[in-house]
Amino acid sequence: MDFPKALRRDPEKLLLYLNKELASAGYISGERVIFLGRKPVSSFGGLIDRYVKDYVICPVCGSPDTRTEKIKKLGFMICEACGARSSIKSNYA
Repeated sequence: MDFPKALRRDPEKLLLYLNKELASAGYISGERVIFLGRKPVSSFGGLIDRYVKDYVICPVCGSPDTRTEKIKKLGFMICEACGARSSIKSNYA
């Protein structure tokens, strides 16, 4: 649960992303996330890297100081360093 807080993202959204990408069910239990089935540890590292690249890092300046907001069902990532507003692919941020 510390990881989503460090990224300033909703833990439920990150869990939805991981559930979809791993094709597995997972749930939050206290400060931990529990996935059903056996998953290799290496698969989590790659997925987290891809999540950070797609939903956290600003595509304009490369800064991780971003936040998300929804405007009329469209998701946007707003960079607090350069002020850029970029659309995001789906609703996982």
